[in-house]
Amino acid sequence: MSTENKIEFYFLRASAEKFATDLKHFAKYAHTFSDEQLIGIVSYCDHARDNMAIVKKELERRVEKMPK
Repeated sequence: MSTENKIEFYFLRASAEKFATDLKHFAKYAHTFSDEQLIGIVSYCDHARDNMAIVKKELERRVEKMPK
């Protein structure tokens, strides 16, 4: 893995960890947010889910290629 890829990976991992923590907090207090705020976060999370599905497919493809 190149140095640039390592840096990108660590930034992405840190961002994902922060997002997971924020989302857990958000879920706990979702009842306090307006309809517009809920629509916004659900839309954002839908995009995140779709992008993670692409990443998961790549991982599955690589796992299938691994010797058994």
